[in-house]
Amino acid sequence: METERMVLREWRESDAEALFKYASDPDVGPRAGWPPHKSVDESREIIEKLFCNDHTWAIELKTTGEAIGCIGYYPFGESNIRIGENDAEVGYWVGKPYWGQGICTEALHELIDYCFHEKGFATLWGDFFPDNPASGRVMEKSGFSDTGLINCCSHLYHAADRPVKVLKLENSNILYREILLHRDPSQVEGLMRFFKTGPGQYGEGDRFLGIKVPVTREVVKACWQETGFKELEGCIVSQYHEVRLAALLTLVEIFSHAKKNRELQQQCIDFYLSHTLYINNWDLVDLSCYNLIGTWLLDKDRKLLYDLARSGKTIWEQRIGIVSTMQLIRHGQTDDTFAIADILLHHKHDLIQKAVGWLLREAGKRDVTALKAYLQPRYKEMPRTMLRYAIEKFPESERLLYIA
Repeated sequence: METERMVLREWRESDAEALFKYASDPDVGPRAGWPPHKSVDESREIIEKLFCNDHTWAIELKTTGEAIGCIGYYPFGESNIRIGENDAEVGYWVGKPYWGQGICTEALHELIDYCFHEKGFATLWGDFFPDNPASGRVMEKSGFSDTGLINCCSHLYHAADRPVKVLKLENSNILYREILLHRDPSQVEGLMRFFKTGPGQYGEGDRFLGIKVPVTREVVKACWQETGFKELEGCIVSQYHEVRLAALLTLVEIFSHAKKNRELQQQCIDFYLSHTLYINNWDLVDLSCYNLIGTWLLDKDRKLLYDLARSGKTIWEQRIGIVSTMQLIRHGQTDDTFAIADILLHHKHDLIQKAVGWLLREAGKRDVTALKAYLQPRYKEMPRTMLRYAIEKFPESERLLYIA
């Protein structure tokens, strides 16, 4: 993570001396609930045992390249105060020479953005000792509000008679919050297998919350009217597949309900096309593209679809090019489907082969004569997967003639 003045990065063993320089100051640690460091070796051990994880970062000043402080969050089960399963507690400190310069506030803003938009936490919590009001002001400047709660964290340094004041910041993205409430860990493994998230597979690295599509649709139905493009931005970049799907389904709702607002519809299309990097699995494509792109192009030039099919940067952009023609087919317009199928006729990826075959089959439902005319000079060279999908609705006797 990076801000104007700093980089929030992983801690390194080589940071031990810098850490000791600032963490040995008796005015720093006790204010945050930990004792001053006694040696460089102790600082090195703390880096190795406490800081080397996926939720603790060094605050590195760009001008010096030195680690001058620390920031991170405690997930559920590790926090100093009682928080929810979808919550986190933030913590931070900076060396005394950098007090009063807005360093912690700048770093906290970046952490908040990461926690809400990347990690998807519902609420962030923070606490501070009353004799360290500057820490409380950092949270207040970042939008945290006083809960009125006082908490005793006796396990912290010199905290037995120093209760902390508790503040919180709720994720204002209602769509994100509501989706997280429906997570089901028992479904995660099955969804990861179904969407091929293993090494080398098309969905490699994708993460799931365990939420099935009907549930996601219900959440979208309840939240779309309270969701704007800022909230969609926070959802579409999420590491979680279901949150990205919720963003796309919400975009479809906004677009569909803006029939007389061409400007808003254009915004929806622009948003969609500028975020194709995150539309990165077949369901994300198929449940969104023809209701958006296909509908938008019903009365417009279709060059966009040809460009996506021919020059798409990913198989997902190419799939958008062909699947978007579904809406055209439903309006009796099949020519573009056949033309784009020609562009993708020899594509080697089975997800494109299946998509092309599927759309050819749909075109055939409208005009079987046109489909047969398309297949006749091409069926011998078509990938077998594509062909099987295209002729699936033919009588068995006809299918056998094509695949013999």
